[in-house]
Amino acid sequence: MDFCPRAPRYFAVGTESGEVDLFDLMVVRGEGEDNLVLRHLGHRSAVTDLHFNSQELLTVLSCSDESSNGGGGTVEIWRPHELLMIDVTKDDKESNKAISELTSMLKKK
Repeated sequence: MDFCPRAPRYFAVGTESGEVDLFDLMVVRGEGEDNLVLRHLGHRSAVTDLHFNSQELLTVLSCSDESSNGGGGTVEIWRPHELLMIDVTKDDKESNKAISELTSMLKKK
């Protein structure tokens, strides 16, 4: 698990099943719902480590050991903000606000 150093409202968690989940602590959802904003499915085995880049906003490096699947592990560098999408047919004020705030942060860098 790691928090984004330039925007600590975001944190990422690597899973045993190979996903990296990105959460936003500022998103308010209904009771019992989490603050998940993106699930990255790029790895084929457990994520062994992950870190946010301290210089590039919301850029994540994640690693997994895929040697049991033939070959070595993988390292992925990805930028979740380029993958975030919004459903413009929904009137979801919280999500729209979160996307607007993220866009503002990216323009400031």
